[in-house]
Amino acid sequence: MAFAPLPVIEMELLGATHADIGAYLLTIWGFRDEIVEAVAYHHDASGLRDDATLAHLTYVAAALASGCDAGGASLGRPIELDAGYLARVNLAGPVAAWRAANADAPSSNQPVPAFGVTQ
Repeated sequence: MAFAPLPVIEMELLGATHADIGAYLLTIWGFRDEIVEAVAYHHDASGLRDDATLAHLTYVAAALASGCDAGGASLGRPIELDAGYLARVNLAGPVAAWRAANADAPSSNQPVPAFGVTQ
């Protein structure tokens, strides 16, 4: 049985996604544009300008986490990150280092190394 992605189901049922609703509420509540943008594009920031750092980091973090539950078990097919996109926004090296450092981690109980992002 194939499952539709959550944003597709949300659009069918609500006419908006949780990202749309979250960004809307954050705008009403007066959050900075950078934060609103990160929430709005956390499922796909590939079309954003290169200097939308917080949005790119949020999208990459969501993609990296998409294949695992809180215990580190696989939830199936993770969101694929395009190598060209990662290179364009200067995240190819940090993502490769994070994946290598966590390749053998048996669960989320293991510490996850932080990685720096430079602009």
